[in-house]
Amino acid sequence: MPSDSKSPDSIPSEVDAHIRSLLDSARHLTKDDTDQAWSQLEDAHVLAQVWARPHIRVHVAMLRLGFITRDPKEVFGQLIRVVVAGPGSKSGKVPIGNTGRAREPLTTTRPLREDLRELLEL
Repeated sequence: MPSDSKSPDSIPSEVDAHIRSLLDSARHLTKDDTDQAWSQLEDAHVLAQVWARPHIRVHVAMLRLGFITRDPKEVFGQLIRVVVAGPGSKSGKVPIGNTGRAREPLTTTRPLREDLRELLEL
């Protein structure tokens, strides 16, 4: 997780670059492999959720993919998440490790995968 010495609004450049890369990859995978696109977005969510702007950006990408896949549950769930993501990040009330998908309850926490945990600890 971000160290106490870093501002909660200041995302480390390595984390930001990785999130952007995952978002870009998901956008390009959308037409060919939606399962892989969701996986990329889930990883981006786990990394982004403690910072408001990237967190919202990931949920907007998830909303877009929900529309592309014509998944009404995902679209509805992402609409809610787009609204609550910013305030949740700002208040520090995010369920660490949550994938951000509508099929997962908003408050479910999960252990961080080693590679994502290491990136967050930079």
